[in-house]
Amino acid sequence: MLKLAVAGNPIIHSKSPGLFKSAGLPLSYIKIQTSSAKTLIDYLIKNKFDGCNLTSPLKETIIPHLDTLDNIAKTIGAVNTLKIQKGKLMGFNTDPYGIFESLKHFSVGGKKGLILGTGGAAKSAIYALKNLQVDLTITGRNESKLYELTKHFRISSIPWSEVEKKITDFDLIISTLPSMLDCALALHISSNQIFLDANYKDLYLNQFPYRINGLTWLKGQATKSLEIFTGEKNLLLDFSSEDNEPDLELVILD
Repeated sequence: MLKLAVAGNPIIHSKSPGLFKSAGLPLSYIKIQTSSAKTLIDYLIKNKFDGCNLTSPLKETIIPHLDTLDNIAKTIGAVNTLKIQKGKLMGFNTDPYGIFESLKHFSVGGKKGLILGTGGAAKSAIYALKNLQVDLTITGRNESKLYELTKHFRISSIPWSEVEKKITDFDLIISTLPSMLDCALALHISSNQIFLDANYKDLYLNQFPYRINGLTWLKGQATKSLEIFTGEKNLLLDFSSEDNEPDLELVILD
């Protein structure tokens, strides 16, 4: 039986356990709350885990602890899937597959896209949208990270202070913010813009006709992640399984 987990902080809201269990494969899956990559690695190795999915704030800080990275993770500079095999720690990034899945019903090539945020998920969004030939711009509150991403990926940026008045200039908006509820940007998105939200908790944002819920992103990246863990293709995942089964406990490390 595969021994898997999802780790980050906060993590209590994660729907990953039920999603992975829905595949019907012999596996256990728990939630681990920690902000420390080193603490997580020590726990996973000590308890003989086969793999772990990663969310904020671990996607970038985990990298120095790994033995190998796949090409996507190298390019993006972030990891969301950790596989442990024969003592080796291998990092992958499957987030772009979630974005491809989310946008598969839209023709976005050549359209103007705006990414909100400068963290690991934003890097994945840049990678995916560049592959989809989107004309990209990025913005975020962290000016130093914004500059780094603009330079590294050779894309345009706008200051966070100008987003509200310029947000309607874009055909596609991808939010990688923890929540759109902590800023007024949602009020400025028009009904004809495609809006992909990595966050799946802000239900009131469903009012937008072209809003793509973060659950689609989650399902797409999770399917590819489980393929990496198991070697099996054409896996079918859904959200029908509940997270309250006995083996889906929460472990708090810090």
